[in-house]
Amino acid sequence: LRELRDDILDVKATRWHDDYNHFKNGVKDLEVMMQNVINGAFDGVSTVVVGVDLLEAFDFLAKRPAVKRCVETNTAKVFRYFSESLEKIKSHFETRREAPPLGPDEPRFAGAALWAKGLMTKVERDWTLLANSHFLV
Repeated sequence: LRELRDDILDVKATRWHDDYNHFKNGVKDLEVMMQNVINGAFDGVSTVVVGVDLLEAFDFLAKRPAVKRCVETNTAKVFRYFSESLEKIKSHFETRREAPPLGPDEPRFAGAALWAKGLMTKVERDWTLLANSHFLV
């Protein structure tokens, strides 16, 4: 816009309005492209860790309202991944609680405790990652 030589205050000159509309359409096209890139990146996401990494990157780039809404939509998807992961771990724990998957050389009670602690560690890792993310602030 700065390179344009048209007189902005000239009421009869419409070229400036045409150039400005062209600029606005270009910005809108860039917004749509950015939203497509964000949504395309999240198409392959299936874990909380990868989702949080992408959200960290895209939240930094989201300045326009439409792009921010796109990032917020994908933030909800990442929370849904966390919720689904939590449900899977819970059902896995409930079905295997009486007979946890132990190796032949693992002690019965200590092995079961170690197995349960491993499941808890997975949940805590994902929750800590979500809780410490700067895009949630």
